[in-house]
Amino acid sequence: MTRKDLGMLYNTYREEIIKSGWMSLLFFLIILSLTVIKPVRNSLFLTEFGAAKLPLVYLATALFSGIFIFFDFKLSQKLNPSAIFSVTLTLLFLNLIGFWWLVHLPQRWIAVAFYIWVNFFNTILITHFWAFVHDFFNPREAKRVFGFILTSGTLGGIVGGIAADFSVKTILNTENVLLISAGALLLSIPIIQWIERKIPRNSLVGSSRVSKNEGKISSLKKIKLPFKHRHLKYLALMISLGVVVSTLIDYQFNSVVDKTYATKSAKTEFFGEFFAILNAVSLFAQLILTRKVLKNLSLALTLFTLPFLLALGTLGFMLFPGILLASILKVADKTLNYSLMQSARELLFLPIPSQLRLQAKLFINVFMNRFAAGFAAGLILVVTVIIPIPLEYLGGITLIFLLIWMLITRSLRKEYLNSLKNLLVHRDVDLEERVIQILDSETIQTLLNSLKSRDHLKIRYALSLLELVPSENMLPFLIPLLKHWDAKVRAQVLRILYQIGKEKLLDEIQPLLFDEDIEVRIEAIHFLCEYSRVPTMQKMAEFIADPDPRIKGSALACMINHSNTITPEGLKELEKMLKDTSKMGETQRREAARALGVIQHGFGLHHHLHTLLQDPSLNVQKVAIESVGKVLHPEYIEPLIDKLAHPKLRPCARRALANYGDKVLPELLKILNNPDIPVSIRRSIPRVLYQIQTEKSWQYLNKLLNIKESVIRFEVIKALNKIRKKQPD
Repeated sequence: MTRKDLGMLYNTYREEIIKSGWMSLLFFLIILSLTVIKPVRNSLFLTEFGAAKLPLVYLATALFSGIFIFFDFKLSQKLNPSAIFSVTLTLLFLNLIGFWWLVHLPQRWIAVAFYIWVNFFNTILITHFWAFVHDFFNPREAKRVFGFILTSGTLGGIVGGIAADFSVKTILNTENVLLISAGALLLSIPIIQWIERKIPRNSLVGSSRVSKNEGKISSLKKIKLPFKHRHLKYLALMISLGVVVSTLIDYQFNSVVDKTYATKSAKTEFFGEFFAILNAVSLFAQLILTRKVLKNLSLALTLFTLPFLLALGTLGFMLFPGILLASILKVADKTLNYSLMQSARELLFLPIPSQLRLQAKLFINVFMNRFAAGFAAGLILVVTVIIPIPLEYLGGITLIFLLIWMLITRSLRKEYLNSLKNLLVHRDVDLEERVIQILDSETIQTLLNSLKSRDHLKIRYALSLLELVPSENMLPFLIPLLKHWDAKVRAQVLRILYQIGKEKLLDEIQPLLFDEDIEVRIEAIHFLCEYSRVPTMQKMAEFIADPDPRIKGSALACMINHSNTITPEGLKELEKMLKDTSKMGETQRREAARALGVIQHGFGLHHHLHTLLQDPSLNVQKVAIESVGKVLHPEYIEPLIDKLAHPKLRPCARRALANYGDKVLPELLKILNNPDIPVSIRRSIPRVLYQIQTEKSWQYLNKLLNIKESVIRFEVIKALNKIRKKQPD
């Protein structure tokens, strides 16, 4: 009956498994390709120029990658993510073949060009892959499957490192290792084409992206960091300090490798083994370490973890410089940066409104990270060329930046908590957009404390976040909310309790079977079916056979919503409810109409609402109209407009039409301007325009002030007066 029963990893539906499976294979090949060429990049450059020239290539990379990103951004404005990903992958494959030919030539500049190109290749390919993926998953699906996709990429990194190491030891020289990378990219191209042909895009994701972001950041000139926002200022500074420290550690690491391994093949072998180990440790961090650390430590301690560990490693390297400590320091930096710190950074962006967050991320990625890398390169040049110091003493400079980093985390924590509290008050972030799978202990405690608020909207918002991290420790805060006056709060609490899953809660939840709200009853049935001692399907059958039509209808909706199916017995019971003309028939049909309104998957059942809209009972019609206002199929717009002529049905018909939002505006204006439509219908249209509550609908109202019929004009003026009272400015 439940997805839980199916034992699906990451709780996915069948179609999500297909999508995530292909995306995971694609990401595996991409990361494999990227990992294979990194040992070649490093060994070619170090062999030709040595580690002393690395700061120059760091500077060049920062400069040229900025130029590459500019042109890539321009291209992204003209093509959709799928098209640009296909073009990018094909071009990079051709580039790679070209470099495979070039690296066999004796010119030294090729090693420099290849080093810069690989860094750009890495950034652009990963960026476009995730843009491509977002075209096929909505945010709720993303929360379930992205972890699986990330894990497959890490496995690709392990395989890529091993492949580079093994091939150099056996049959290939360093230059020909590039063919393995090219082969992985070549296999990726038909996979992308298959995905584009066979897997439907998520239309809601695409429309959402266009409506919210298109036109707002149409050029790099508009990308800026709002420095007045203290939270973002500290966050940007922390990320930039991380880039500076990573660059310094990378230079130390490559310098030690250059001194330790004399030949190009030896360097390639070492880097292959190193990247395999790095990805293996990253896999452990992704699957186990990150969740445990964030769950048990506050955000402040989590942010403090990486700079503190890097400081210890740097001290160790200063005292005992060598390949072992240099490698451990590099692994710690890369692993924790892309697992623990990545999750922490996403949390830090959580309370930031969507448009502000988008601007800040682009500014940090396009400008601040480039500047930080260039600054670190310049600093290395100063202390290695102008004022030369021993390599191990460079760690002293690294320690200074790590100390500043640790101090910044204190201020950042304070600003984050202030932003989080403001978020719960203003609720100006769409949580559906955020693909976050874990919260830290301090954030959780702040959210739990907010559950005591008298503001039901604040409670709802906090519960939406707590659904990400259900825990038995939450029970003392959640149980009292089962009696909260707001039905949506009660339903949200039941969803969290289901994830916590405790049989001892059965007695607390049993009374909610008779709750006045159908969504609460659905979640109560879901819990009771899963955790009662009776087998799940047997318990569900009992609820479907219940003589109380409220329980019966709720059970049918629960079966469809939570198991994505309906049994033949359930279908028969629904048909009985719809056709019942007995003394209890009105109640049966009314509850059937209510159940149809909350069914998330059509299953061809929503067509019954057409019949229920014409039911002899006005009470049944009212519920059917409410359900149509939840289902929002376009075919119901005309029947709803007809209901505006009936005084007793008019209020619920107006609400249902308003739920359609701006997409119903053309039909409403068409009706309003048709003199053949009865005035009893047309006079209700201005009220619907007001209830839609969008800027566009209110602009339409303003244009109707010159309408000829005085009765309708009067309704327009009434609606505009309500807007002025609501928004005096």
